[in-house]
Amino acid sequence: MKYFEIKRNIGYMFYQNGFGNISGYQKEFLTYYLNQFNDIPLVRKHNALFYPFSSEKYVLDYELQSQYYYNQSTSFMTINEMYCYEKFSDEYNVCSNEVDRNAEIVYESVIWATVIIGFLFYLALLTVCKTKSVKRRLTAPYALPILIIVFNISFTSYTLSCRSVNYVLSICFLSAIVGIYGFSLIRFSYLRYLYLFLSKAKSETTIKIHKFLVSSWFGIIGSFVSGFTYACIWMIICIPYIVDQKQYSLQAELNIMNNIGSLIILIDIALNWKKIKDKGLLNFLSFEDPFGLRIDLIYFLCIMLITIVIAICSQFTYDYEEVVTSVLSSLACLCTYGLGGGTAIVLEWRRFILKRRNAVSDNIKQESRLEELMKDDTFKELFKMYCAKEFSLENALLYEELENLKEKDDVLVTVETFKHLFETYFQSLSKYEVNLPSPAKKELVSIYENQQPVKLSLIRNIVTTELMLNLNDTFERLKETSEFKKYSFSRDIQLKNSIV
Repeated sequence: MKYFEIKRNIGYMFYQNGFGNISGYQKEFLTYYLNQFNDIPLVRKHNALFYPFSSEKYVLDYELQSQYYYNQSTSFMTINEMYCYEKFSDEYNVCSNEVDRNAEIVYESVIWATVIIGFLFYLALLTVCKTKSVKRRLTAPYALPILIIVFNISFTSYTLSCRSVNYVLSICFLSAIVGIYGFSLIRFSYLRYLYLFLSKAKSETTIKIHKFLVSSWFGIIGSFVSGFTYACIWMIICIPYIVDQKQYSLQAELNIMNNIGSLIILIDIALNWKKIKDKGLLNFLSFEDPFGLRIDLIYFLCIMLITIVIAICSQFTYDYEEVVTSVLSSLACLCTYGLGGGTAIVLEWRRFILKRRNAVSDNIKQESRLEELMKDDTFKELFKMYCAKEFSLENALLYEELENLKEKDDVLVTVETFKHLFETYFQSLSKYEVNLPSPAKKELVSIYENQQPVKLSLIRNIVTTELMLNLNDTFERLKETSEFKKYSFSRDIQLKNSIV
């Protein structure tokens, strides 16, 4: 072993005891050893059996340390002579015979378990990737888990070769997570008030701008740009601290994410406190939030609590310290999986199970039930309110307009009336654009260009199938809420007493 390798390895003693905070005995021994260095008499090989991803260790002999301690005669070594601090590399045990290898195995096992859960997350995501809950989250369910997986892998002894490089990459991944999810959170908040903005819009240009800002393509591109930009900003800020001074902590980045997320959910609770007090927490988390966004935000509180526990535990020295820290860190990562779409997966699986359990064999009966309920003004208002919460109010509004026109199947829709319908519901980037397949839109465009009265039955044949699918999809989720159960209970009583 060459001189610079021994000198580099001895630096681990400084890391294990804090940067520069080592005992006088260790300083004296290290100083004497380096000044008397000719060969490597104080270093012996140690085979690291059962230690993952490693081969051999070089450990300074404790007995020879003690022997040379009594012959010390030179000054202390300065911190600036140390080269690299690599706590989790293959040479972790240099200068120490008292490392708990079982703790190291558990430490890495917990990290790899978190990585495996990440891959299982993607398998689960494939089963619900076409649902509204996942689609509304755009790139978050796909991008966040892979960033978390890479973030975890970067902390294993297999890949950790330089602390500085590892910190830079870790902060890059963590910043990208914050940027992508932060953009999704802002978009959700914007969507929540979209119908209010549209109702106040006075020009077609303003309406098109609003529709463009909530479009899927803008959301996908915007989330990636946000993640990349945020990561670059933190890289520029943090690289000098990490590479030169080694003073930056990943916890600072994590705290920013936790504080912002926790602040948002606390403000949301404060603004809706009266509603929570009147209708209960279940209404706040289900009827008022069909996609589970508020449950996502609660994960921020969990991550913040875990971070606090880690900070408290780090103030004490105890057995299996790193194992405890790795378990807590993995729990924080699991909460981040929840942020990235875990909530949506659980909600959609629950809905699927309930749907199978309470399945209606004939879909026509299900549609007939919804059409029957839509004749009730109380249900209609409840349904429209829930559609607005789910960002699909346009379906209910179009259905209501078509029902108002439905006097008889052969009724003709005037050019002016169809123009209103087309420019409000069918035209691209219209005020309440309904999601229809491409062939249906082409037929509607052809009718619009003909500038002739058209039979209502023809319009209904074009749009009804897709419209009812959208409405029934929303209706299935509404049935799970406490508000619908209350309505259903009161309606059953009214029917039994022939009130309705």
